[in-house]
Amino acid sequence: MDHQLICLPNGQYTCALCKWTWHIQPRSPCVGVPRFDYGAWPNTLFTVTQLRRMKLKPSNNPDGYYPLVKSPSRRFLYDIGKATPRRVPTERQRGAIAKMRAALVQTDTCRSCGTYDSSHGQSRSGVSDGYCAACWREIRHRRRQAAICAWAKTYLDEGNFVVLDSDSV
Repeated sequence: MDHQLICLPNGQYTCALCKWTWHIQPRSPCVGVPRFDYGAWPNTLFTVTQLRRMKLKPSNNPDGYYPLVKSPSRRFLYDIGKATPRRVPTERQRGAIAKMRAALVQTDTCRSCGTYDSSHGQSRSGVSDGYCAACWREIRHRRRQAAICAWAKTYLDEGNFVVLDSDSV
């Protein structure tokens, strides 16, 4: 959307939509809602995260924004007066959520030592295929040990060898 520019008597430009002022004509598109500096917005505007923490659902259209240095380039603000209460889950939904969380904890807990991976597989040392990294090393070590013992047993059972003691006293 293009800025709706108004030329001020001092030679500056201001947008009727975002209420921002420039010394030269802007090249960036207009968001269509008022722009605020960080922390300088009215106390009735909140971010989506802040509204969620208050158990509120924001309206569909933002009432303002403030620019960010990093991507995404802006964070929208919503009027608390237009926000609606979030739905409260039913008892059946709460049971399903509890069951899902229990399953998630089970999949991220090591079967061998019981270590819980709270990063849910995002860390390198997390639970993978049911075992933590330390238990996987132990399992691989025991498998290699068992393979070597099996090879030695078959070699000894064949009996086609000679023991030569070269130790001289």
